[in-house]
Amino acid sequence: MSDELQIFKEMAQTAKMGWWKFNLRRNTFFYSDFASDYFGLPKDRCSLEELAEIIAPEYGNVTLRNLTDPAYPQGPYSKKSCPFITKRGIAWADVYTSSCRKDEAGNIVKEGYFQVTGEPGRKSRADVLTTVNDLLLGLNSTTDLLLNMLSGTSLDEAINGILKNMTDIVKADRCCLFVFLDDKNASCKYEAVGQRVEARIDLLQNLRSGDFPYLTSRISRNEPVVLNDIGDLQLLAEREYEALKSRDIKSMIAIPLLNGKEVWGYVGIYVTGQYRNWSKEDYQWMLFLTNVISACSNREKMQDNLRHEEEKLKSMNISLTESENMLKTVFSNTSAGIAFYDKDGHPEKYNSKALKIFGLQSIDDLKEYSIFDDPSIPGNFIEEAKRANLAESDIDYDLDGDKRFASSKHGVVSMHFKMSKLYGTVGEHVGYLLSVEENGEGTMVKTGVCDFESPFSIVSESAGIGYASINLVDFKGYANKQFCRNIGINCEEVTEKSIEDFFQNLYDEDRTGLKAFFEKAKEGSEKSIKGEVRIHFADASGKRCKCIYNVMEITEFAPEKGKIEAACANYDITELRECMENLKNEYDKTVNADKLKKAFLSNMNREISSPLNAIVGFSDLLASEENVETKKNYAKIVHDNSSLIQQLISDILDVSKIKSGTIDYSYSIIDVYSLCNDFMLSLKLGLNKGIVLQFVSKTKGECKIKSDRKRLQQVLNSLVTNAIKFTSSGYVQLSFEIDGDQIQFDVKDTGIGIKPEVLPHIFESSAQVDDSDEGTAELGLSICKNIVEGLGGKIGAESELGIGSHFWFRLPCGDIPEQKEPKDQNQEQQKSSEKTDCNNGKTQKLILIAEDVESNYLLLYTILKRYYRIKWAVNGRIAVDMCRSTNPDLILMDLKMPEMDGLDAARNIRLFNLSVPIVATTAFTFESDKEEAEKAGCDEFLTKPIVPSELKKIILKYLEDK
Repeated sequence: MSDELQIFKEMAQTAKMGWWKFNLRRNTFFYSDFASDYFGLPKDRCSLEELAEIIAPEYGNVTLRNLTDPAYPQGPYSKKSCPFITKRGIAWADVYTSSCRKDEAGNIVKEGYFQVTGEPGRKSRADVLTTVNDLLLGLNSTTDLLLNMLSGTSLDEAINGILKNMTDIVKADRCCLFVFLDDKNASCKYEAVGQRVEARIDLLQNLRSGDFPYLTSRISRNEPVVLNDIGDLQLLAEREYEALKSRDIKSMIAIPLLNGKEVWGYVGIYVTGQYRNWSKEDYQWMLFLTNVISACSNREKMQDNLRHEEEKLKSMNISLTESENMLKTVFSNTSAGIAFYDKDGHPEKYNSKALKIFGLQSIDDLKEYSIFDDPSIPGNFIEEAKRANLAESDIDYDLDGDKRFASSKHGVVSMHFKMSKLYGTVGEHVGYLLSVEENGEGTMVKTGVCDFESPFSIVSESAGIGYASINLVDFKGYANKQFCRNIGINCEEVTEKSIEDFFQNLYDEDRTGLKAFFEKAKEGSEKSIKGEVRIHFADASGKRCKCIYNVMEITEFAPEKGKIEAACANYDITELRECMENLKNEYDKTVNADKLKKAFLSNMNREISSPLNAIVGFSDLLASEENVETKKNYAKIVHDNSSLIQQLISDILDVSKIKSGTIDYSYSIIDVYSLCNDFMLSLKLGLNKGIVLQFVSKTKGECKIKSDRKRLQQVLNSLVTNAIKFTSSGYVQLSFEIDGDQIQFDVKDTGIGIKPEVLPHIFESSAQVDDSDEGTAELGLSICKNIVEGLGGKIGAESELGIGSHFWFRLPCGDIPEQKEPKDQNQEQQKSSEKTDCNNGKTQKLILIAEDVESNYLLLYTILKRYYRIKWAVNGRIAVDMCRSTNPDLILMDLKMPEMDGLDAARNIRLFNLSVPIVATTAFTFESDKEEAEKAGCDEFLTKPIVPSELKKIILKYLEDK
C-alpha cells in the first residue's frame, strides 16, 4: 500500500467515513473496511437483506430505496440520514449517493460514501459531573464578568465577554447581538465566533426586518425562537429558511433583549454544519445571559443619564460664573461709586468711580481708615445701617476733614450715601456695601427698584435674579421684569403693584408662611426670611410647579412715617432642583442595583455548595460501603440533594422569576423527620468548623405534612447554612414541632447575632448582617420569606448581638389523606412483574415511545423492557403513523422533537384515537407547558429527569385494569 493511500485511509478512519457501491443485478453491496468494522458487516460485501438488518426499522424502506432504486432520488449527491444498529448501540450516519451508472458489463451500479455523525452510548456519572462542572464554570465566568464591570470594565468588553461565554457554554459557532435601529432595520453590534467559523459582523449591518418577517415579528412580541432544525421554518417562513440554509445554519436560538417591557434587540446563537437539540439548561443559560446583557446595557444608560445631569449641573455652574463675571463688570463700570467694608468698617474693595469721588489713587491709601470713625459721616447714619440693615441720606462730605487718608480733592462735596449690610451663603453678617454719588452729577432715580434697573438689568436677566421693593404698611411696591417672570406674572415694565399681585401664584401654604412673616415684621420681631417657595404656572402640558428661592430683608423700619421697607430677591431654581432630584434618584438606583447584584452573586455560591458537597461526599461513600441498608440511605441523600441542586440552578438561572416573586409550588406528602434527619446528616459530612450540629424532633411518633418538599428543603438549607456561616463556636440546632394544624421549624445558633437596627429589615433583599463582606446582602433570606409566604406560612427572627440568633417559620400541615397499610415494595414490584410478564396468559402490553434523543429512549427501554413490548418513534410524524399501524396500549410522548413536535403529534392522534393514554415527557416544568399538553390531548405530564418509580406508577394507572 502506498504512503498516500495509507494516509487517506487513516484520515477516513478518523473522520468515521467510508465508501459504498451497490450492483443492482447481483443484489450485492460493496464497502470499505471501516464499514465492516464499525457496523459489524461481513468483510468487503453483503447482501441487501444483511444490510436491512442493521438499519432501524422506521428508516429501512426509505433508506434502502434511496440506495438501490436507480430512479430514486433524482439528481446526484443526494443525502439520507438514518440510524444504524451497531454492536455498541444506535449510531446515526449520513449516507450520500454520488452517482448511478452502468459498468463495462452493462450492470447498473450506484456509488457513494457515508459518515457517522452520532455515536451511541449514554452519559456516565463522570460525564454528568463534568456537565455540572461546566455549568458552574460558566456561572463563575459570568460572575467574574459582572464583578469586572462593576469595577470599571467597559460595556463593550462586558458584552463581548458574555457572548463568548454563550458560545463556549452551548458549544455554538456564532453568537450575535442585534439592535433594532427602527421598525425597518436591525444591525449586528457585537459578535463572538467559535473556531470553525469566521467573523461576519461587517456583513450583518442594516439588515432589513422585511427580509425576516416571521423571526422579527416573534422577537418583537418578546417571544424567543428555539429551532433544533431550521427545516421547521420551511412551511412557516420559506424565504427565511432559505436564507439561513444558505449560511449552513442547522440550529439556532434567538432571545429578545428588554428594557423594561420594550424589546430593543435580540441575541442569536447559531450552530452550523450539524444539528443541535437544545436542552432546557441551554435555553435557561441563554435567557440568563441575555438578561445580564440587558442589565449591563440599562446600567450603562443610567450612567449616561447621570453623566448628562452632571454636565447640565456643570453648565449651570458655568452660567453662574459668567453671571459673577458680569457683576464684576458692572461693579467696575457703573456710574455710582461702590465700596465694600468688613464688619468693623475697614475697606476691602472700591471700584474706580468710588476712588475718583474720594480723590484716591488706590485702596492702599485707606490702610488706617474705618468708615465708622469718619468724622464727616453722621453717627446716626452709621447706627441706622447697623440696626436696620439699610441707611440712606444726603451728606455734605468734608474731604479735608479726615487726615487718615490723603485725597487729591478738597473742600465739601454734597453726596448721596446708601449703606446696607452684606450676608454670607449661610446668612451670616460679613460686612457692608456703600453706594455713593455726587449730587452735582445727576444721580440715579431714588424711587423703588428703578435705582437698580439700569445698571443691573443685564445681570438680572442673564443670571435670572429678580429684585423687588415692598412697603409692608400699604402693601405696595415695585419689581423688575425678571422678578415678575420668576413668579409667573406679566410685567413688561417697572410699575407699582400690590403685594397680592406679586404673590398671587404661590402655593397656599407658602403664601400663609409669608403673611405670618409680614405680621411679625410689622411688629419688629422679624427682620428677614429666606427659603424655597412654590409657584403655580401654566405651560403647554398644563399646570405644574415652579420652585423659586426667595430672600426678603427689612431694609427700613419706620412705621411712624408709614414705611416698613422690605427688599426681596428671587431666583428660579426649578431646573437645579429637578437636576439634583434626578441625580439623587439615579445615584440611588445605581447603588441599589450594585447591592442587589453583589447580593445575588454572593448568595449563588452558598446556595449551591451545600447540596453539591453532599452529592460528592455520599457518592464516594456509596462506592466503599458494603451494608445494603446504609447504601440505600446514602443513595436517598444523593437523590434528594440532586433534586435540590437542580431546583437551585433552575432558580438561579431564572432571574426573572426571582425578580417578579412568582414561584411554582408542587405539593406532596412529606415525612418531616426523615427530611430533616437526612439534611442534617449531609451537612455534618462536610462540616470543618468547631461547632456541633443538632437535630431535635419535639413531636413524638410519625410526623407527615402536605407541602412542597424541594421548597421546604431550600428554606431549611438557607437558614441552617446561614447559621453555620455566622457561628464560630457552640452549636447550630434544627428542630420542629406540630402545633394544631401548623408545624413550626426553629433554627437556633450561638453565633455573632444581628444588630438591633438591622433585625427588622433582615428579610429584605438589601439587608446586611454585619459590616464585613461575608455578611452583605443575605438575598437567601429574602427568597426564604417569599417561599414561606407562598406556602401559606409566616417567618420571623429574634437575635441578641454576641449571643446568637433564632430563626423560625410556621407552615400549615395541609390535608393528609388517609394512609393505606403500606405494602412491601419488593412484593409490589414482583406482582407488577407477574402482571406484565405473564399477564394471565395474555400478550404483553405495547408501549410506543416517541423520543428523538437516543439516550433518553434507551433509559425508558431499559426500565420497561422486562414488563412491556416497546416500539420507538424518533419524531412526532413517525409516532402518528405507528399509532395508526400498531395500535399501542400507551404512548410516552416527548414534547420537543424534529419534523413534528409532541403537541402536534398528540393533536393528530386524537383525531382518530380518543382512547389511547398519552403521557407527555419534557424537561420544561412551567404551568403553561402542562396546560398546553392537556389542551393537545395528553392525559399525564411527566417531568424529566424521569424517576423510574413515578414512571411505573403512571403506566400501571392506565394499564393495570386492561
